[in-house]
Amino acid sequence: MMRMRSGFLALFGMVACAGDLPEASLITYPRVLGVRAEALDAPDRATLESGEHVRVRVLIVGPEPLSSVAFAATVCPGSEDAGRLPACSGPVFFDTSGKLDGPLSEIEFEFDVPDTEGLDGASRLRIAGTTCTEGEPKIDGAGFGRCRGADDPGVQWSGHLELEADEVNHHPRLTEDALRLDGDRWALGEDCQDLPAWSAEGDTHAIEVNLEEAEREDEEGRPEELLVSHYVTGGELSSRFSVLERAMADDTPLVVDFVPPEPGSREQPLTVAVVLRDRRGGVDWTLRTLCPP
Repeated sequence: MMRMRSGFLALFGMVACAGDLPEASLITYPRVLGVRAEALDAPDRATLESGEHVRVRVLIVGPEPLSSVAFAATVCPGSEDAGRLPACSGPVFFDTSGKLDGPLSEIEFEFDVPDTEGLDGASRLRIAGTTCTEGEPKIDGAGFGRCRGADDPGVQWSGHLELEADEVNHHPRLTEDALRLDGDRWALGEDCQDLPAWSAEGDTHAIEVNLEEAEREDEEGRPEELLVSHYVTGGELSSRFSVLERAMADDTPLVVDFVPPEPGSREQPLTVAVVLRDRRGGVDWTLRTLCPP
C-alpha cells in the first residue's frame, strides 16, 4: 500500500506590496498559520495511507477574534514538478465549502484519499483553500481562490501531501504545559480573571516553549529538528522562529522576548499563537491569551 507524507510547501496570505507588509510575527489581518492533515482513526499520524479517511484542520487567526469565516477547499492529484508552486496534475476529486460562525480559530473538513488507481500514478496530492471574512469564497479550475463580492481578497493557502512507501511520520505535540510566561505555567483559556496580563510599564516578557513532551522522533538515526513559529496580535516579538536543532536535548527551553503594546494603546486581550513543525509534514499548534493590565 502506498503511503502519504503530509508536507505543506506554501501558505499564502493577502496580496500586498513589500512596503505594506507587517512584521511577519505580527497578525494585522486574518492569516492561515498552519494546516494539519491526519488520519481520522489515528490523529497523531502525519503519514497517511491511500484509501483512508482524512481530516484536515486549518488554523486561522485574525487581529481580533473572528466572528464569521467562509471557506472553500479542493483536493486533486498533485504535480510532480518540484520547481513549481503546488498544482494539480489531474482533475479535482474533492471540493467543499461552508461558513462558520465564531469566535473561531480553526476550519475542519474531511475527505477520502483515493486508492492508487484513482490517483492515476500521482505520488502526491494538492490541497488548496480560500477563506473569507467578507464575500463568498470561490476557487477556479486552476485552483486560484478569491472572495467574490468583497473588496477583501481573503486568505489563500495551498500545499502538497507527499506519497511515500518507506517512512511513517507522526505529528509532534504541544502539550498544555508546553508554554510558560516569565517562568510560570501559561494555562489555556480566555477568561482574564485566570490569565496573566502584560506589563503596564511596558516591561519585556519571556515566552518559553518546552518540547520535552513533544514526542520527537528520529530521522535518519538522529533526533529530528523541530521548528517553532510564534505570532502575536499586538506588541512585538523578538523573533518569528525558534529551532530545536538535532544536537539539542529535548528539554532545551526555546525562549522569545515579547514587548507589550504601548501603555494605554490597547484594551483588548492579545492572542499568542505557537505553531510546531517537524519539517516532514508533522505539525501542531496552541493558542494562549494575554490580558491587558
